[in-house]
Amino acid sequence: MSNHIPLKKYHICTERCANQYVKRKIDDECFTLELASNPHYQNGKCQNYNKIENAYIQVENKHDMDNVIELDKLVITDTEIKIPFSYPLRNEHIFTFKSTNGFTKKDIIINICETYAYIYKMEEETATKHKYYFTTKCDNCANSYVGASNTIINEDKLSCSICLNDFVSKEMVVKLPCKHIYHDTCINTWLNKVPSCPLCRQNMEHYGCTQCKKGLITTEYVGITAPIEFKTSGLLNRDQTDGVWGIWGHDIGDLVIEELTYDFEAKTVKMCIGS
Repeated sequence: MSNHIPLKKYHICTERCANQYVKRKIDDECFTLELASNPHYQNGKCQNYNKIENAYIQVENKHDMDNVIELDKLVITDTEIKIPFSYPLRNEHIFTFKSTNGFTKKDIIINICETYAYIYKMEEETATKHKYYFTTKCDNCANSYVGASNTIINEDKLSCSICLNDFVSKEMVVKLPCKHIYHDTCINTWLNKVPSCPLCRQNMEHYGCTQCKKGLITTEYVGITAPIEFKTSGLLNRDQTDGVWGIWGHDIGDLVIEELTYDFEAKTVKMCIGS
């Protein structure tokens, strides 16, 4: 089917909701779409906030039901249905759902979304957790070179030897132990790459810092899947985990419902889940 259903229970407002396309007539045969402000967008929410996204459900059966988009339309009159969940799980599991009034499209979508949320939550709780370590530069050490100090420029016709721009009178700059002066941003960018003065090549040494080790901070992360920063294959796919469901390949945010069909004899909803 051409229409995919994002696996999200409710509409999530973004900055795009602040604008809308308005149809403008050019002549009897031509129209154009113009971008305009959405009058319904207020406080970060639009008219679709907290509403189920439009979706298609295809029902193939002898009753010849239409493939329409109304979410509140009753499409299944059976009071108990089954939905097999297999992707992206290690083994298929069939869930049973009951409703005394039958099922609308909205009912089916909500049941599917909530079940996937339950599956991923249980996987998170039962899978083996691993430790990962991030290393970042310490912001507190940016200006902590031994002998470096801030000073105010009072002389004219002086310039930064890194960016070659003239200093402004009364401008605050950084003076290194060798007496050479630079813009704060210029010299810190330089010293993070080459730990010596650009002019005289005198070595610059960091002060000690209680928050880091040699200008670096190490942070521990514990989780069942590796963060994106640790992906070495170039792929952003989820690592396979060893929890109760054995999820592989995709986080829940990657999944979309591509097609739903109902088998009236087996009383089973068949899903085609993509990513």
